[in-house]
Amino acid sequence: MTRIRFAGPALLTKLRRELRRAGVRNPELHGAQPRGAHAFPVARHRAETINDKDGIVTGVNGTSNHLREATATINFQATPSLKLSTEVRQDRSDLAIYAKSGGPSKSQTSLELQAVYAF
Repeated sequence: MTRIRFAGPALLTKLRRELRRAGVRNPELHGAQPRGAHAFPVARHRAETINDKDGIVTGVNGTSNHLREATATINFQATPSLKLSTEVRQDRSDLAIYAKSGGPSKSQTSLELQAVYAF
């Protein structure tokens, strides 16, 4: 018996198929992933920029504005049906278009926590 650590069902199926092709009869492979997960946490990032020359996107018509954002995300597939995510986003603008308690601001930071259940 061969023990494969941290292998998901798709990898085990592929390994069984390859062993059968190599002549191994009835290969036994067993695997597991930590915390019952189907994937390790995955970190992603993205950045976007918009040059709003006419102010149409930001709602400040006739006024040029340059928008920038950067986002960092961590996703974790807890079960086949449940995905957990956290995201931090920083938005910046040449104009003070973001509402804050002290008045308009040229930047804002947001934190999102998500749980997505698929059925």
